[in-house]
Amino acid sequence: MKHDLLTLTDSLILQKDVDDLVRLRHIILELYSSGFEVEKLSLIELNEYIDEACAALEENKDPKEIVNLKIRQLQNS
Repeated sequence: MKHDLLTLTDSLILQKDVDDLVRLRHIILELYSSGFEVEKLSLIELNEYIDEACAALEENKDPKEIVNLKIRQLQNS
């Protein structure tokens, strides 16, 4: 599940799909609020990554740079 969520998030970033990133963020928040957990993945940190990615996309930053942000690399560990 961890890999799938990160892959989906990165894919949406590379597509510059801010609307679906926002939707994904809301879904993750609902999962977190209901007590859902993903092994070795912080849903809060994933949402922070999505927030940073949305802000960077709105500033027209390169999506390839966004998926290499430090907050994203921390998700791999």
